[in-house]
Amino acid sequence: MADKFYIVSSKDGWKSMGEMTWSAGAYRYSGPLTAPGHEFQVLRDGASDGAVYPSVQRADPFTAHTLKGPGKNEQGHSWAIAPGPAGEVQEVVLSCPRGRPLSISWSVRGGPLPDTNPTREMMPAEDRVGQHKLFNQTFGMWRLSR
Repeated sequence: MADKFYIVSSKDGWKSMGEMTWSAGAYRYSGPLTAPGHEFQVLRDGASDGAVYPSVQRADPFTAHTLKGPGKNEQGHSWAIAPGPAGEVQEVVLSCPRGRPLSISWSVRGGPLPDTNPTREMMPAEDRVGQHKLFNQTFGMWRLSR
């Protein structure tokens, strides 16, 4: 049986869960998560020992972090909702192309995703040397093997 993933948020003390739906290699959720300044987490099969969470506390789309889990979230890390009107509908996408969580993104429904509006520091380099330098700063020297 395939895993199910759920969204929980601090809006009600982490009590109620919203089920994410599977579509095109990702689990998706669309709904009001909470008010700005609150946080959310993702739970596999609704269990606290199946948490998917960021490597840093109160991570947002502009904070460098890695995806952790599924597993026990002993530090209580979660993702933060950006400032905006309370009750905005958020869209959360948990990419799982091979059945394992790989990345997460979220934004106000209909709004741009964070990576579509890069800051100056994230703008692509204009030349090959600059692109190589930018790639190495971002990803380091990785060796891929089969």
